[in-house]
Amino acid sequence: MESERAEPAPAASWSALGFLTVAGLLLILLGAALALIYCEYRADHEVQQATRSSFSVSEQCMGLLKEVVPVTIILARNESHPPQHIAIAPAVRDSLRDRRWTTP
Repeated sequence: MESERAEPAPAASWSALGFLTVAGLLLILLGAALALIYCEYRADHEVQQATRSSFSVSEQCMGLLKEVVPVTIILARNESHPPQHIAIAPAVRDSLRDRRWTTP
């Protein structure tokens, strides 16, 4: 039996090496471009979420203001004409306090 020797693999040609180098560089550039696009998309998405949450907070504040402002206007109108103080004798005042706390 003759021992068969394995023939060495043929050396890669310069054109194949150049083609693979260009293809690898293109893949690297494609990955970098996709990473930039994704980062921009994620940043835009975070801005949209922050905007939505700020809108919901502002809607809650506006709802609260709708309830508070009319009361504030009424109070402001009443403060322009403060109530007049009526002098009450101390004995009457004390009896009114006792009655308020002791009667249902």
